[in-house]
Amino acid sequence: MAKPVKVQKLKKRWFAVIAPEIFKNREIGEVAAIEQNNLLGRTVEVSAAKLTDTPKDQHRKIVLQLSDLAGDKVNSIVKKSFFLDNYIQRTIRRYKERFILAENFKAKDDTIKLKVLVLAVKKLHQKVRANLIRHIRASLTEKLSTAKTDELFLPANLEKISGELRNEIKNIYPADKVIIWKTEVKKK
Repeated sequence: MAKPVKVQKLKKRWFAVIAPEIFKNREIGEVAAIEQNNLLGRTVEVSAAKLTDTPKDQHRKIVLQLSDLAGDKVNSIVKKSFFLDNYIQRTIRRYKERFILAENFKAKDDTIKLKVLVLAVKKLHQKVRANLIRHIRASLTEKLSTAKTDELFLPANLEKISGELRNEIKNIYPADKVIIWKTEVKKK
């Protein structure tokens, strides 16, 4: 008869997650792991309202990747940000013209992928839409070439860029909304 083998269960520990420097290095939550090394590379999704302390950012999520270990704390870097799908669906409901520009742009220190959503009340002619896309692409290339990647994930900066784009394309066609829907750091 075989003897029963005792299996020692490993106990999980909790580690505090520290936000990146652009969000003032505050503690945003905890993650569980058996060993600290298992945490590296793991991602955590956080509401932007929790990071910025502004309730108007509650419809935006920011994905942080755990990067460095510091005792029982884990530092993180920003990987991507996006609007929740239900917010986008509520927003686009009343617009007849919707198009998305999804492209990689070179920032000062990294490559970043942006999805820009443009909304208009009336249907656009193909030439007008092509002209809008061309102008938005050129404007974003110029704006992002001088910006640091980390700063692009602050909701206030994204809203500022969206507003500037909307004002710049007014002379082509007065689009009602320009939203930077998704932002993601691309690997080199």
